[in-house]
Amino acid sequence: MSIAEIRDKLGHTAGSVYDRMENLLTSDVFTACRYVRPESLMLPFLRTATRWDGSSGFHIGDDVHSMEYGFWPKVGQDEPDLIACANLADGRAYLLLIESKYLSPKSSGPLSAEELGSSETPKDQLARYYTQSLPRAHEFLGLEPNAIARRAMLYVTAHSVRPAAVLAESVDEIVHFGCPRDKIELYWTNWHALHRLLRFNQGLILPWEAPIVEDLRALLEVKGLICYCGFQALDLGQLDPAAWQYRSQRTQGNVPYRWPVGGYREVGFYVTRR
Repeated sequence: MSIAEIRDKLGHTAGSVYDRMENLLTSDVFTACRYVRPESLMLPFLRTATRWDGSSGFHIGDDVHSMEYGFWPKVGQDEPDLIACANLADGRAYLLLIESKYLSPKSSGPLSAEELGSSETPKDQLARYYTQSLPRAHEFLGLEPNAIARRAMLYVTAHSVRPAAVLAESVDEIVHFGCPRDKIELYWTNWHALHRLLRFNQGLILPWEAPIVEDLRALLEVKGLICYCGFQALDLGQLDPAAWQYRSQRTQGNVPYRWPVGGYREVGFYVTRR
């Protein structure tokens, strides 16, 4: 089920085609997280995140017994992609505001040096959400401020590495508007990290969760949001020398060969002429 469609985030009024693709990806991924246990998807995904400066990881304990999700909540003048609330065993909650990107950058960048002297609020999208929306996110969920154990913001993108400059400019603006730099709880991860989890953490998945997880992994692979996981050791004993196929003849460059492995896979390699 697409929550993006329920929230009218896929029609022509939802912005550019890139915005709609982003909305659909956000909906697909976090709806899947919503439909399985927190420890199967959401919590491991959160633990892949790093602080904005790369100095530390995202720490969340094992005392989360349930999670709530608010898609495209209206918080003040803004509408972030998601509010995730981790309900803790002691009755308090860990509040997380999530902004995700696919093919587009931040919707607004930082203030200019001239604007910094006169503006009362941030312009940078992440800085604005962090200073204006995150402190009020509990209102959307109907929670009291004293029920919140911790607040943080997560930026999810399609960058293969941490976008240090993008995050730093947001942090500079957050600091300008009164938050100490060392207290800023802004984290980053990418969709590729989720693919890695889906590929290697199958032992955490229960049978009824498997179809959801498998479909999510397939979606990320179709979109090319995959991680490089290196080469696995090849058992040469599986190769049938009688079944090799010579693909082509070249006078220069590499010559490709392929062998079927295990009756259904192929292993390809190149022989280089010197």
